[in-house]
Parts: sequence; C-alpha cells; structure tokens
Amino acid sequence: MSFRSILVVIFALILASQIYWFVRAHAVLRRLVKNRRARLLAAAVLLALYLTWWLVNVVGFGPHRSPTHLTWHEALISAPFAVWVATSLVAFLVAVLLWPLRQAARLTGRLIRQEGGSFWSAPLRPPSRRLL
Repeated sequence: MSFRSILVVIFALILASQIYWFVRAHAVLRRLVKNRRARLLAAAVLLALYLTWWLVNVVGFGPHRSPTHLTWHEALISAPFAVWVATSLVAFLVAVLLWPLRQAARLTGRLIRQEGGSFWSAPLRPPSRRLL
C-alpha cells in the first residue's frame, strides 16, 4: 500500500466517524428538543460552530505558525480539536467493532421474549429430580 492510499483510508475513517457522531448528536437533539423549529435552529447553530471549528483548525485563516509557548488559541481551540478528532475516531472504531455483539444480544433478547419468558425467568439449569 502506498502512503497516499493509507491517507485516503485514514481520511475516510475520520469522515465516517464525524458522520456517525453527527447522527448521534441529531438523535440527542430530537430527544431533548421537542419543538421542530427550535430543533432546526439548534442544529443549524451547532453545525455552523462545528464547521467553523474544523475550518479554523484544518484550513486556518492566514499563516498559522506553531508557537513554542502555549497560547490561548492553542489551549482553547487547537488542543481540544486534536483531542476530539482522535477520541471520536477511536470511539467510532469501538462502536463499529461492538455493533455485531449488540445486534446478537438484541436478537437473543427478542427470541427469549418470543418464547414467552424473560431472560431472568429462564432457568439456569434444568430442574433436578427429587429423590425422596
């Protein structure tokens, strides 16, 4: 694999992780904000702030030098952005890897409920015979 194809895979994973978190944030907004107009306004404001945060850190405005000392911009904008990108990517990969297990657990629960019981009421072992 060439370096370029590795970069394409990494950028695709970062893009997929950001789309995943956008969908999750939208689900939280739907649950918290019942009014459709207020939800659209909140989503638009959050999306504008999020895209601005990406543009400031990835594209930048003007020449951006990396200072040798800690500045307010580095502490409040650049560092949280770097942490967000790394942790959101790792959390997305964990969620993708755990998704089949979650689906298997849901299927198991559904099958147990179809049998007319619950997971906790199912016997752990078959009943033993009474000898006396």
